[in-house]
Amino acid sequence: MSEEIVTRSEFEKLLKEIGELRAKLADVEHRLAVSDVPSQETLMVISAAVAAYLGKRATVRVVRSIGDSDQWRLQGRAALQASHIMVRSRALHR
Repeated sequence: MSEEIVTRSEFEKLLKEIGELRAKLADVEHRLAVSDVPSQETLMVISAAVAAYLGKRATVRVVRSIGDSDQWRLQGRAALQASHIMVRSRALHR
């Protein structure tokens, strides 16, 4: 394994470049987290799903996020628990 000697100025340039790359990465991550605009591929998949459901071509005009995926899980759990409620019969109370 060969070792390369790096001068102090080269090392400082590399550290500066790493800092710049980290800043760019943080900026891209922030823009991705803030952006609610779905990709073109996602819109095409949604459009195909709508067309398959309706049986004809349709124009998707608006796509919105419904929020946290946690809500989907919570509503499913509530529906499941509600389906197990036992109904009392009046005949049992006499």
